[in-house]
Amino acid sequence: MLKLGEPIRTCIDALAAIKLRQFTAARTFSLILVMMSGALAAPQNDNLPVFTSPIDVTGFPVQLHAVAPDPNSGKPVEVALPVGLLGPKMNQLFVTPLSSQFDQNWAVTRDPKTNMTPRDQACSGPNGITSQVQQNVQKIGSGFNAYDISCNLASTGKLLAKQVGSTLYLGYLLTNNKVDFAVTTPVTCHPGHGTPVCPNDPRFSVTFALEIVTVLHTAGFCQLSAENGTAVTQNVNIDGSQNLAGSLASLADDLFLGHKFSAAERAIENTQKQVPLPLDGDFQELRNSDGCTGKNELTSRTLKEFSDFGVVIQAPPPAIIVRLTHPAITPPTVVVSSSDPSGPTLWGPSIATNRPVAQVGSSLEVNGRYFPPSLNLSTALPVSLGHGAPNSIILGGPCFGGGTDLQWGPAAGPLHVQRLPGTPQATCSGSYNAVNLAPSTTYQFSARDCDAFTCSLWSAPVKVTTAVANPDKGKVVLTLDGTNALGTATVTAGGTFDITVTIPRNASSGNHKVRAVDGTAVAEAAIVISAASSGAKASMMMVGVLNGESGCPNHPITSTQTDAPFMLFGSGFPAGSIAIHLDAPAGLALGTAVAQADGSFCQKMTGVPGSQAGNHTLVAVQNGSVDTQMAVTFVLPSLVH
Repeated sequence: MLKLGEPIRTCIDALAAIKLRQFTAARTFSLILVMMSGALAAPQNDNLPVFTSPIDVTGFPVQLHAVAPDPNSGKPVEVALPVGLLGPKMNQLFVTPLSSQFDQNWAVTRDPKTNMTPRDQACSGPNGITSQVQQNVQKIGSGFNAYDISCNLASTGKLLAKQVGSTLYLGYLLTNNKVDFAVTTPVTCHPGHGTPVCPNDPRFSVTFALEIVTVLHTAGFCQLSAENGTAVTQNVNIDGSQNLAGSLASLADDLFLGHKFSAAERAIENTQKQVPLPLDGDFQELRNSDGCTGKNELTSRTLKEFSDFGVVIQAPPPAIIVRLTHPAITPPTVVVSSSDPSGPTLWGPSIATNRPVAQVGSSLEVNGRYFPPSLNLSTALPVSLGHGAPNSIILGGPCFGGGTDLQWGPAAGPLHVQRLPGTPQATCSGSYNAVNLAPSTTYQFSARDCDAFTCSLWSAPVKVTTAVANPDKGKVVLTLDGTNALGTATVTAGGTFDITVTIPRNASSGNHKVRAVDGTAVAEAAIVISAASSGAKASMMMVGVLNGESGCPNHPITSTQTDAPFMLFGSGFPAGSIAIHLDAPAGLALGTAVAQADGSFCQKMTGVPGSQAGNHTLVAVQNGSVDTQMAVTFVLPSLVH
């Protein structure tokens, strides 16, 4: 049986318990500025984290800083990123105070489905504070119900930032929030109807601070992401009427467990699930951009140039800074040779003529290969450039959108700078020939690599002296049999030459040699010289052509592979068209040649199919008659395994 004094005593006990919790909650208010996250002390992943105290960044936008080394001093300086690198959401993020964006999302932006702001939904939404209070009161038992519930949450707040390692915590702090409600109980009456036996229904007024904590992951610029908000209530102050019923003590435990307004936390987290914070949507735009996914080479390469990334909180003045840092570029290496740059080769100097037989007085083409390069080191210097280093971040050179600056000139001055552009694949130039130099003069060279944003420091200067003047450098003297002069040629920087000479009219018929001499480099090619007569007998010769040779050089062969063209030389023919057939005048046509006035031709013929492998005869038909024929063999190609 309930005694008269028990409800009052129970109410006093409950009130005392609530007041004790109020006192404890008040003491925790001093911790609000450091309650950005529960994990504040332990280092993670064996790395020492960066700890900062929470900083009030209200009213300040997130700042994007792009930093690159100054080309002259190497010190970091601000540089401008290309327009269009960021999408509209990220651009907005970097020009609008982040707290304003939180305010806008919290109390202004309406959900198109419900036409309610997150602030409205947190109070009166399906799982809002009003609903949470009603549910918790009803859990007490039959006859308990909450009514006259009012919810007034702050519409603007402060934004606090805290950093732990590469993780950033943002706390959106809303103060002066208030919730009022009354509770019916089996032993109380509605206000205005209280009696000593049935006191008035108790009424609660709860004020509290609310913090919506968002975790930002900042491992990389293209890996920026944000978690949804987590609600934390602080400084909970409960003002209840003095006629509490004993059963309401459990209500206080349900609603204000752990000195927090747990109903408010649950309501706001439910709201965040329905209306997520827009931050990760901004970051997702960046993560899906062409630059981060690699779909656009220009923007992707630009982001890769700024490979060092970090997010820091700065104070004073307060700021969240997203910093993209371009690493220092390794200076190139410069090597300038004052000696013959040609090294040993697998082949010695060689020459070839464009035909194996020539008449006296006719022209003959001669080409040479593998001769010492004709770079005259008295008037030119070869410069070799190396890019990147074993520890260089930008291996192969950073010449995307830039190039290599070569600073050179007489050591006594003046020096000039010449830009050597990189290839479309961003490979830096590997060589340069400094020409039109003065003999016996010292020149100075240094270089730096540049991309679209910065340059390396200049390499250490290299000084080289040109050789004494040599007018015969690279000069090749050609003779017939080492006695009759045919002419002179100049070797290219690649060790080759091409020249057309005339066979002396006093040359005897028969076998001869064309001889080419360049200093100690000597090469010879055999040739047959015939007298100028129209009575020569027609003949043909299959010839082999080596790499770098032209025409029909004097390399007679009697066999070649099927399914491949071959060179055919003829002499002693009447001038005019000649048809070449296989085995008979009406056999497989292999091609047509035209005999010149001297009776010769040099023509590429079509190869025979693999089905014709074996011994055959080439037949030359002119004006319906056979002029000459020759035996050949066609073999199947052999595969090397």
